[in-house]
Amino acid sequence: MKRTLFVRITTSSLLVAALFAAVAAVAARRPHYGGTLFIDFEGRVNSLDPAQTPDSTADRIAENRILELISDRLVSLDQFGQPQAALAVSWTHDEAYKHWEFAMRNVKLQDGSVLDVQTVVNSLQAANPSWHVSKPADNAAVAGGERAPTVMIDFDIPQPDLP
Repeated sequence: MKRTLFVRITTSSLLVAALFAAVAAVAARRPHYGGTLFIDFEGRVNSLDPAQTPDSTADRIAENRILELISDRLVSLDQFGQPQAALAVSWTHDEAYKHWEFAMRNVKLQDGSVLDVQTVVNSLQAANPSWHVSKPADNAAVAGGERAPTVMIDFDIPQPDLP
């Protein structure tokens, strides 16, 4: 009788362990792609159009977080607030901080095409109508010993904190 009880307890324990292993194996498989992703922010995002300014700081933070997930910027800020290269590998300005030049890195898009500087110029101009965004006639600048496409931005007033 004791042996039968021992066999039943051992069998039950093995079945429970196998059940837990099966549940863990099902949970560890690859995630399902597609569907709807819900993201909770404090702010409200009505539009991702950069020409429209958000109503509050919380709305601006929420919009920036979403834009960081779907687009790249010329320059990004690190955890200390220092500018770091992103799409631009380097940038320079004149003494008055009114003329800025950003040397772009060569970016291959997911469809296999290369990011065109004119696309960057059009995007920056649309997002910031008061800026005078252009590309040089020869569209090249020396950056790290190599020639890189360049975007120029001119301002009416100094912009020392542009990056």
